[in-house]
Amino acid sequence: MNNIKKIAKNSAIMIIVESINKVLSLFLTVVLARYLGDYVFGEYSFVLTMVMLFNVLAVFGLDTLAVREISKNIERTGLYLFNLLFLKILMAVFSFIVLVGVIKIIGKPESVNHCLYFAGFIVFIMAIADSFGSIFNAHEKLELKAFSLLATKIFLVILLLLAVFFKKGIVSIVFLILLSEIFRLILSVFIYRLRLSTFSFRFDMGLCKSLLRDASSFALISAIAIIYFKIDIVMLSLLKNDQVVGWYSAAYNLVAALIFIAGAYNLAIYPSLSRDAGKSQDLLSFRWQKSVKYLFVISIPITVGTLFLADRFIELFYSTEYYNSGSALKILVVTLPWIFVNSINMQVLYAFNMQLKASVIMLVCTLVNISLNLYLIPRYSYIGASIATLLAEIINVVLCFFIVARHMQVCINYKNTFIMPLIAAGIMGFVIHLLNFINLFLLVFIGVLTYMVFLYFLKVLDEEDKRIIASIIR
Repeated sequence: MNNIKKIAKNSAIMIIVESINKVLSLFLTVVLARYLGDYVFGEYSFVLTMVMLFNVLAVFGLDTLAVREISKNIERTGLYLFNLLFLKILMAVFSFIVLVGVIKIIGKPESVNHCLYFAGFIVFIMAIADSFGSIFNAHEKLELKAFSLLATKIFLVILLLLAVFFKKGIVSIVFLILLSEIFRLILSVFIYRLRLSTFSFRFDMGLCKSLLRDASSFALISAIAIIYFKIDIVMLSLLKNDQVVGWYSAAYNLVAALIFIAGAYNLAIYPSLSRDAGKSQDLLSFRWQKSVKYLFVISIPITVGTLFLADRFIELFYSTEYYNSGSALKILVVTLPWIFVNSINMQVLYAFNMQLKASVIMLVCTLVNISLNLYLIPRYSYIGASIATLLAEIINVVLCFFIVARHMQVCINYKNTFIMPLIAAGIMGFVIHLLNFINLFLLVFIGVLTYMVFLYFLKVLDEEDKRIIASIIR
């Protein structure tokens, strides 16, 4: 139970901090969406998407590999970090050069091009700063990573609010994001030196070759994943216009603000999964089954509730310019349970060194997603992009779930894991539908209460679940 409590502690830390971060990010998204208007907000969303795409090239899967390897060789932290930073700098420079070439090709307005050049520098700094985050994660000191992320987010909020107050444009806003990443890097270095270790200034060619070789599969997965999740923004911008991107991004950001729950949980549990994969398959199977159940139980009521309240949420967060975002939100939120459940599947595949299979699955789904977008976006615009995202995610989950379940030779209790929580969420949705005329916040509270009551009456949580929860509380 000590390991369970450690996972719970790390999960709780990351969930709390990520909750604050996501609230602040959502706050910034709303402020910027209202301030910039749908068209310029679409340009801003396109620039941030390019940051994410090229950050994958700069990181090259090294952070995920570092967590796995350093968690097994804590005493070599300094050596790993120095060689990790060396490789990151080389990859970040290469990423910047490629980005410059892309800027010349796509032919965006001058203001967007200036933002994209700043984006190249953001990618460079992010890649280096993220190295320290992976070290904190490997040491299971997520409170250190959480602190640096939270402090950076608060700093960015202050900067961007000042930009809005002084009526600065999109170029100034992107530049301020660069400043916040420089702040995160400086803070991360300070925390590392103060709390963990010293630098080991020893270049190890053998280690660098090993890191690049082993990270290549993680890099492939990350590249495919980011294309899978973000290609719709790029294709909407190129095939339609940035106003449509603004509508789609407004809905997508609301869904993305919730995905952190699964991300925080998986971030905390991954080191334990890596150790269990080589020692106890029974324990790993136990963690996987419970993780699937808990992630679905958390995500399904959010999905059902949003289906009934999407238009009211758009009205609450955005201006009338974003009225069209409601339809996209109703489709995109259905991806949430699939994303939650599949997140733990991917962690298990990583822990078993099955990156190649994960890469093949993601590649297939990415190609499906691109094909669907090519067909649907010209015909149905942002609604087509939403449908493409949902269909691709369903295929992704089915394939991953089949491989993980077969590899571990376990059978999921479908009744308690999926069916009963779905029934409880359905009843909650019916109550929300009947009371949709009352205050939104009161309605959300009633919906949550209804769901929890029916979880209890349907006995979704068994005795084992109760013991785990009790041990965490104690």
